[in-house]
Amino acid sequence: MTRIMIVIILMLTCACERTPIAIQPSKIQIVEERTGEGPAAKAGDVVVIDYTVRLPDGDIVLEEKEFDFRLGEGVVIEGIDEGVLGMQRGGTRTISCPPNKHWGARGYADRIPPRSVLRIQLDLRRIR
Repeated sequence: MTRIMIVIILMLTCACERTPIAIQPSKIQIVEERTGEGPAAKAGDVVVIDYTVRLPDGDIVLEEKEFDFRLGEGVVIEGIDEGVLGMQRGGTRTISCPPNKHWGARGYADRIPPRSVLRIQLDLRRIR
């Protein structure tokens, strides 16, 4: 009797329509430290930023002042593109950037170990 019940349950389970599970890619976490002024940065804008990239232990591994690039064109890692999007001149953000939004399993030179979660401070100087 027990075997018959198990077989019936298995048959019913297999016949049920399955709902796919949506797996979302890791997203950056953004903390707005200071809101700037003026229009928000959008894809296609040339922006000028200062940035500092830190490892989880706080060590600074990359730092740049007055770095300019066209937003949304893949010039910088995806985490920085996403982090700057919507910022205003004079604004500051700190982002937590998962590996799939930077160099991932490769790491970067001898500075960033593979699969590291990076903490990046972004200061938007101006939008051109």
